[in-house]
Amino acid sequence: TVVDADDLMSNLVNNAKKISQDLGKTKGKGQNEIDSLYEMVGLGALKYFILKVDPHKNMLFNTEESIDFNGNTGPFIQYTFARIQSLLRNCDYQLLLDFQDDYKLNSFEKNLIKIMCQFPNILSDSAKQLNPSLLANYSYELSKEFNQFYQSYSILNNKSKNITILRLVISKKISEIIKSSMSLLGILMPDKM
Repeated sequence: TVVDADDLMSNLVNNAKKISQDLGKTKGKGQNEIDSLYEMVGLGALKYFILKVDPHKNMLFNTEESIDFNGNTGPFIQYTFARIQSLLRNCDYQLLLDFQDDYKLNSFEKNLIKIMCQFPNILSDSAKQLNPSLLANYSYELSKEFNQFYQSYSILNNKSKNITILRLVISKKISEIIKSSMSLLGILMPDKM
């Protein structure tokens, strides 16, 4: 079926608008910021849905699935990035200067660091194979792992400053990797959602 690209993009931006309004993601934002967010999420959904599929395979595009804020979608990754930006806005950066390295990493923290360390190899393989799906799916896996970590452990409220500092540093690095990965795929990341 032939689909007009302008109609498809407009449809996705409108779907992003509807979902964002339903989820209350537009409260406290100006109209220009809201319109920019709708476009960022709608186009991010389209680009990511296409790029997450191995270029040697066929795909069936599903508008509803592509714009979902849960699962392997651009909006899910964008929301994860925005969530981390919110954490970083609410932290005291003076904390980062007081870190003492006597903290033992838990299994979630170790796993997140291992996944982050894969980034250079994933990036290299993606470029060598001309396969952006490797980078797209890596971004999803990193986002998914961060969200599981976020649900299981407090990042800002801990008994030890070192735990808070370490978790903030991990979160910040994850956001940098996500932003870099998605930027290479042509997908913009919103600071707020």
